[in-house]
Amino acid sequence: MIMQHIFFLPLSCHYYNECKKYFQLNLRLLLHKIDQQHRNDILKTIVFSWINDKIEHRCLALQLFILFIEIDHEQFDQYLFDIFIILLMF
Repeated sequence: MIMQHIFFLPLSCHYYNECKKYFQLNLRLLLHKIDQQHRNDILKTIVFSWINDKIEHRCLALQLFILFIEIDHEQFDQYLFDIFIILLMF
């Protein structure tokens, strides 16, 4: 019985990390298929609003924001003004 408990936590963490990895990959694929204007709308209406919310939402918003930067790295400068406004709030 104790051996089962020893393996449960590491395997659970591994499973969580693998699921997280696949979720991020699928989310990235989905965001690539959405046109630039709709990605901007999602970023500004959802991600930026979560930054001002509970700490769990802030962490998720920052992870998603990094994903948006990775996808739109050439057009990243279009987000700078919005980012500076949000940072000034803190």
